[in-house]
Amino acid sequence: MRTPVFGKKTQSLGRLARVLASMTALLLVTLALAACESGGTTAHLNLRRVWNDFLELPRERALAIAGDPRRNHWITAASAGHDSRDEAEAAALEECAKHRERRRIQAPCEIYGVNDEIVWHRDG
Repeated sequence: MRTPVFGKKTQSLGRLARVLASMTALLLVTLALAACESGGTTAHLNLRRVWNDFLELPRERALAIAGDPRRNHWITAASAGHDSRDEAEAAALEECAKHRERRRIQAPCEIYGVNDEIVWHRDG
């Protein structure tokens, strides 16, 4: 009697399940928080909520932002479940660009955070 060998098919199915879970979580984060607009300090509170939701996504993950939370007009986009940091960043920037275009935000998309680290530095 031979023991079944799963090999690449099992790995592919596992990766597919991981990607589908990531896409579902990403869709929820994007739908709920991609077009955050508010006044005063609420913008920062909304960005904190976005960050906390982002941290629940699977690694390798990246979060991009366009606009300025202090000026009430900004969007975010996340991407997760990638094989590398570079892939996650590229996908987040691509998704951010789509939202930025729809919202007509002038500011470019920038990486806000990668995995567990905030890397965004805004002058002023």
